[in-house]
Amino acid sequence: MCKKKTLSLNYEKLYDDIYYYLQFNSCTNVENLIDIIQTFKLINTEEKVIRVRTGNDWINHEILLKMRERNKLYRKWKRDESNVLNKLNYLKCKKKIDKMCIRAKQNQLNYRIEQAGSNTKKLWGIINNILTLNYSKNDQQVNKIKKMV
Repeated sequence: MCKKKTLSLNYEKLYDDIYYYLQFNSCTNVENLIDIIQTFKLINTEEKVIRVRTGNDWINHEILLKMRERNKLYRKWKRDESNVLNKLNYLKCKKKIDKMCIRAKQNQLNYRIEQAGSNTKKLWGIINNILTLNYSKNDQQVNKIKKMV
């Protein structure tokens, strides 16, 4: 699911652009000036797409903190690639996060199955969701291989 957010106008930039435009082009009347301003307003408005992740209930605060730590270790390693210790620290942290994510996903799945209880419709919905996710990942990998060949 994606949300669209319109960013606010940067009026200083807008006026600078209009001033620069008017220096090199003549403006005969006020209506032309209004048209120019409207045109620049349309050009300078940007839309930013914000992705809202759904279905990642298994990501908790502890995992997010470890991910930040991993990112810092990665940047530290990339700044000085000759330092093997930085690389080992990064890889160790990365493996730990992978294990934490797998464990958290399993716990979330167990929780969802327990919540479904004896409701077979919910249970099959969970199963189909898991199978669809796995199928789509495999399908994408097959498509990448076909493109390569």
